[in-house]
Amino acid sequence: MEPLNRQSETVTNRAATLFLLGDSISLQYSPYLRKMLGGKYRLVQKENPDEAMRNLDNPTGGNGGDSRMVLDYLLQREAAGVMNEDALILNCGLHDIKRKSDTRNLQVSPVDYESNLKQILALIARCNIPFLWIRTTPVEDERHNRLSSEFHRYNQDVEIYNGIADRLMLEAGVPILDLNGFTRSLGDGVYCDHVHYTEAARAQQAAYIAGFLASYMK
Repeated sequence: MEPLNRQSETVTNRAATLFLLGDSISLQYSPYLRKMLGGKYRLVQKENPDEAMRNLDNPTGGNGGDSRMVLDYLLQREAAGVMNEDALILNCGLHDIKRKSDTRNLQVSPVDYESNLKQILALIARCNIPFLWIRTTPVEDERHNRLSSEFHRYNQDVEIYNGIADRLMLEAGVPILDLNGFTRSLGDGVYCDHVHYTEAARAQQAAYIAGFLASYMK
């Protein structure tokens, strides 16, 4: 896997383009991240982020959704010949671990999640784009499942799916940004609803990511 700090002669003369593709958590911290990156980096995202913000639990518009949706979207971009950013920053997992309240079935099984990530890794390798993986943020079981009636999530599943991603990314030599561990370090009072974060927490998440990027995009 190409290291994230790959730079070309043309990049040195312009702002490097960073493509951020993730769930609603990324949509909420991205305005802060964009400001923190300043003119050195140009942060771009999936089309129609405003549509996604209307219902953060329904992955439409700029919300990347689960690993199947992310894979399909990247395949479409590859086919269109537009996978040409200077670096890709990616996360998926929160939608994969959704469990219907009545059946408790996972939206994407661990086996399928691993398969999807392997295909995503292969696609990014074909496109030769530097790549950074962001670990899925934590879930407070009682809070989430008290406030969300349509589907449930469990932090045990977060840990399982993060473990799958950790193994695959380490094997591929992909840098891993532990937003999960950082978010847990913020302590209590960080949630504004069942799984999303307060403005203060979003700003702190963005600062953490910006600091991480500064170490790799040299």
